[in-house]
Amino acid sequence: MLCGRAKDAEDYANKGLTIITEDLVVTEALRQNLGHALLLQGRRNEAMEMYHSAPNAVLAEDFSLMRLALPDKKQMIDSVEAELFDFPK
Repeated sequence: MLCGRAKDAEDYANKGLTIITEDLVVTEALRQNLGHALLLQGRRNEAMEMYHSAPNAVLAEDFSLMRLALPDKKQMIDSVEAELFDFPK
């Protein structure tokens, strides 16, 4: 996903969600990754749906890594993080 293959990441996360339904930890990780893939494709509203059940600490770490790997997406990531965590914009 961080190497420009967000569509592939979306496909794999969706496939994983159809296979793994009983392990809540794995399901949540797949939903977060799906959210990241959607966000990087410009599908913010769909991404936000995936993020609402994720722990803030996990998302904050993911967003930090995404900012480092994808500096051109920093503003978008900051905006999503601010909305999710109710930070001042």
